[in-house]
Amino acid sequence: MSLPFDKTIIFTDLDGTLLDHYNYSFKPAQSALNFLKKNNVPVIFTSSKTRPEVVSLQIEAGIKYPYCTENGGALILPAGTFDKEEKIIHLGASYHEIRSFLSTMQLKGFKFEGFGDMIIKKISQITGLDEISAKKAAQRNASEPLLWLGDEEQKRHFIKLAENHGLQAMQGGRFLSVGGQTDKGKAALKLIELYQQNGFDIQNIVALGDSENDKALLSIATHPIWIKKSGPTPQTPFLNKARCTISYGPQGWAESIFQIFL
Repeated sequence: MSLPFDKTIIFTDLDGTLLDHYNYSFKPAQSALNFLKKNNVPVIFTSSKTRPEVVSLQIEAGIKYPYCTENGGALILPAGTFDKEEKIIHLGASYHEIRSFLSTMQLKGFKFEGFGDMIIKKISQITGLDEISAKKAAQRNASEPLLWLGDEEQKRHFIKLAENHGLQAMQGGRFLSVGGQTDKGKAALKLIELYQQNGFDIQNIVALGDSENDKALLSIATHPIWIKKSGPTPQTPFLNKARCTISYGPQGWAESIFQIFL
């Protein structure tokens, strides 16, 4: 299989996928990123991370494309994408709405801590980020990562209550993330629609992810790629369709990119 560069778009999760789960490095994938940049294939960071975090990673990776933050809560179109000015499209609930719901749940006895409950030093400790990066992770607009402290039965009950409140809670690699009823897949479809409206002929959608909160993204892809992670691979309804990598994290990411284009 060899995909045409000019008719393909790539959506990628970051933590545990493009970024190593332990040291947050994408160095093993740098050659594949350079290859895609050289051939003008859009690489859309689609993450639970915040806008400041993603911007820093884009600068480090040397790319400038639209990106989806906070599990599809917002879609950001940098200046020059389709218009002269940067555009932010909000797709989920506001951070104020989410924090209000979480405060109520804490009063009802659910045991968790959100980033909004923590000082920057603690966010740094539980994520492994340095304090500058942890400060960026705390600048949230559309979701709240939770360090779950209760049991699994309580978690299931909490997730149901969030849904009843018009929100949703998705388990990522480290945290239970609470946001509006949107997801990475909806954000990706919105961006594809915008590309097509602006004259791009997108026929191949590549999506790469490794966690439960990537299921919606991989399900809309024509070429879904499940990045290998330590522990059992979560069962998903699209797993038979997805290509599963042999290597972990960014190494698996790079291998899969070269496989589908070369």
